[in-house]
Amino acid sequence: MKVKFLKGYPACYVKPLNSLVISDLHLGIEEEYREKGVNIKPVHEKMKKTLIELAQKTKANKLIVLGDVKHSIGIATYKEEKFIRSFFLDLKKHFEDIFIVKGNHDGKLENILPEFKIFDQKGFVLSKYYFFHGSSSPDLRAYFCDIIFCGHLQPGIEIKDEMGYTRRIRVWVKSKLNKQKIKDALRLRKLGNLEIIILPAFNSLLGSLVLNRDSIENFFFVSKDFLDLNEAEIYSLDGIYLGKLKHFLSI
Repeated sequence: MKVKFLKGYPACYVKPLNSLVISDLHLGIEEEYREKGVNIKPVHEKMKKTLIELAQKTKANKLIVLGDVKHSIGIATYKEEKFIRSFFLDLKKHFEDIFIVKGNHDGKLENILPEFKIFDQKGFVLSKYYFFHGSSSPDLRAYFCDIIFCGHLQPGIEIKDEMGYTRRIRVWVKSKLNKQKIKDALRLRKLGNLEIIILPAFNSLLGSLVLNRDSIENFFFVSKDFLDLNEAEIYSLDGIYLGKLKHFLSI
C-alpha cells in the first residue's frame, strides 16, 4: 500500500517517499477562543509530541504540511511567531526534511520560518505525488501525478443515532478525478492515475466542513465535472471504510 492512513491519527504515511503528510495545524487558534471568553489549554505541544511519536513509529524522514500552519490570517504577533518557530525547530530534530505548503492563513510564513522549504498554495511535486493546500485550484502539474493530496476543507461527517443525537467526526476523503473529462477540457494527453486524497484537519480544536450537511460547492477546488464527490470514499480516522458520500446524504 503506497499511502497508509495512520490508525487513530489525522496523518498519513506515504511509503515511496518515506513521508508523513498532515494538514491544517492552525497554531494559535486558542487565542481566538480566549477573545470570546473561552479558556482552552494550548494544543500545539500535544500536536508536536504526536508528530514526534509518529516519526519514531513510521521511521519517516520527511514531514509534509499542507497549509494553514498558523490560525491568524493577518501578520503574526511576536508571541505567535515565537511558538511557531519553536514548534518547527523542535520537529526539525526528528525529520531530515520538512516541506510546508502555504495555506490561506499563512501570509508571510516564510519570514517566520526562513530555514524551511516553503511553497505557495499551488504546492509542489515529489515523484508522482502532488501536494497543495486546496484553497485554490491546482496547477497543471497535478494532472500528471498519480496521487493528489490536499487539505483546507477539514472534512467531516455528521451521524445521527436512533435517539436523534448527532455526532460529527473528522474523516478522510478518497476519490478519483475523471481523466477523460480533464483530457477533453484541458487538451492534455497522458495523465497520471489521478487519485485524490483530502486530509482531515490535524488540529482537533477545528470545526469541520460537514460533507453531508453543508453546501460544499463554494469550498471545492476543482470543477464538479472533474470530480463527482458523491462517489467519494469516506474513511474514519481509524482507517475504517465508512461508505461513499452519497450514502450519508440521507442520514
